[in-house]
Amino acid sequence: MERPPQATAPTPLPSEDEYAYVVISGMGFDGETMVATDSDLKKKIGWAAYVIAGMSALSVDKIHANLTTISPDGESTDVEVDVRSIMFANCGELPYLVLAPKATVDDGMMDIIAVDTHAGLVGWADLGLKIFNQGLGLPSLNLPSTGEIAFTQARDAAVTVDKASPVQVDGDAIGTARSIRTRMDVGALDISVTEI
Repeated sequence: MERPPQATAPTPLPSEDEYAYVVISGMGFDGETMVATDSDLKKKIGWAAYVIAGMSALSVDKIHANLTTISPDGESTDVEVDVRSIMFANCGELPYLVLAPKATVDDGMMDIIAVDTHAGLVGWADLGLKIFNQGLGLPSLNLPSTGEIAFTQARDAAVTVDKASPVQVDGDAIGTARSIRTRMDVGALDISVTEI
């Protein structure tokens, strides 16, 4: 005789100021890019619309951020960073680029990506080359650099910045904020696959 399935407590629904995301959220350059993205152009040319919008956001100011991360065992770590963008990813691959090469969607961890550049367009070009090389699986070289990308993992994270910055959730601009908190809701997404 089969035992009936165990009842599980329902996952609480997001409150009015919470936004669920599957791929990536963040603030700074990526938030500015989503604000600048033309939705009609996006319907016509897809991801290329983000590239065009990103060009207009290259002059975004750095944000001074206090980042708190919480590990699976509950240990809290605080760091202060000056960055162009800070992102919270559930996976590392986006169309045509790899932002976080070690990120996986089923590990119960978020990958936090901090991006900074120096020297204007040279720094952005350097950063673009690093992201391109990640996509090819090439190792990073520890050389003096004008474009930097750093990673860490956490179960939960919170960031507070010195001035309000645009926030994006899965490619949609949702407003501006001085602080955000993000957390993993492990097992919240069910995926159905039909056998053919």
